[in-house]
Amino acid sequence: MSMPRLVVLGAGYGGIRFILKLKQLAGNQLPYHLTVVDQRDYHLLSQLLHEAATERVSFEEITLPIREIVGPAAEVITAPVVGLDPYAGEVILPERRLPYDYLVVALGSETDFFEIPGLEQHSFTLKSLDDAVAINAHVHTCFQKAAGLTAPRERAPWLTFVVGGGGFAGTQMAGELAEWLPRLADFYRLPRQELRLVLLEAAPQILRGFDPVLAPLGEELLRRKGVEVHLDSPVRQRTPEEVVFGQGERIATQTLIWTGGVRGTATLERLHLPLGPRQRLQVDSHLRVRGHERIYAVGDNALITDPETGKPLPTSAQYALQQGDVAALNLWAEWHGRPLIPYEPKIRGIAISIGREEALATIGSYRFTGLQAALFKQLILLKYIFSLRNLRLVVRHSSTPLLALCRRLPCRIPVTTPQGQVLRLRSRSAELGDLERSLRSTFSPRRL
Repeated sequence: MSMPRLVVLGAGYGGIRFILKLKQLAGNQLPYHLTVVDQRDYHLLSQLLHEAATERVSFEEITLPIREIVGPAAEVITAPVVGLDPYAGEVILPERRLPYDYLVVALGSETDFFEIPGLEQHSFTLKSLDDAVAINAHVHTCFQKAAGLTAPRERAPWLTFVVGGGGFAGTQMAGELAEWLPRLADFYRLPRQELRLVLLEAAPQILRGFDPVLAPLGEELLRRKGVEVHLDSPVRQRTPEEVVFGQGERIATQTLIWTGGVRGTATLERLHLPLGPRQRLQVDSHLRVRGHERIYAVGDNALITDPETGKPLPTSAQYALQQGDVAALNLWAEWHGRPLIPYEPKIRGIAISIGREEALATIGSYRFTGLQAALFKQLILLKYIFSLRNLRLVVRHSSTPLLALCRRLPCRIPVTTPQGQVLRLRSRSAELGDLERSLRSTFSPRRL
């Protein structure tokens, strides 16, 4: 009897977690033929896109090769999904048809522009590595253009930066820009006081869905960093020269970064599967697509109702990881004739960075801010990297969060005489210099 053919569409958080969980359940004997299909050959740490766009981490540090994660036993196909024939059991790729016995749809999401005039044509998004690269290059171009102009009025549109959407992504992006833009102004020898950074949010507060006590603090932190926060101010129109928002207010700018919403990827429309609101697949409590018991959907592709609010769950890496686990457990149970388990969403903790040294975090009923929250956010990243169960990836990609943790240690180490007299307190950066150089050397890819 031939092994069942398992195809996973997408190597985001949900798809990768599904594969690793199933491999864990199967041990060394894989009772299936696994194929992973993704447009790119890397897994993206998308929670670091705002840091990569603003040069806090490198682009290489947020990409992990898919083949190194899934192992040599899996076939990896780098290609877009053209369509699906669910009745014939075939995934349609540009140059072939890929048969399957079981299918997992984890294709992720894309930016929703809500049919706002000009928004898609004249704004930047933050959903992919290409987006982060484009934002970085564009911001440098803006400063180069401004440096060639003499009048502040002429420089103003080039030095005005607008972020549309005050959710998690927009708030984190604004926090990073608030620290990065002044450094660029110094580099290009431009006056810092000419910089303008604006966050537009349609709701009465930023960070909707986050802790109601910490969300206003996030707004306060942004304002302290010089961000203009406009609430009840939806983007109405975008032209090449300005943003129209609120009740008709206008901002002349060359830069709008739109993070105001997501929807299921357009590929889902071509799969001939039942869709619900925001272009997400309708699934049962076991994450199987309705009417198709051999097709699972996880992550941003699965339409799941929050039992507490009655509304669809927001897109979240945390939910995607949980769903990847549950889908793998259910498929394994199905293969062995055991009962399936329902998916129950759980929030174990949330951390949001607002620049390098500020963050907000919750764990259950506990709230953290500042250094504690920043440390917690780095620990979340470390935990995920270690969960990939690949030594090379752990060593290569854990240096960045380790160094970030070290830099945030709130310590001043005393330098004493042999008699114990304190001469001075060494600065944190001075004390950690040797450690950082050692980590950089140890984790250099050339040594692996």
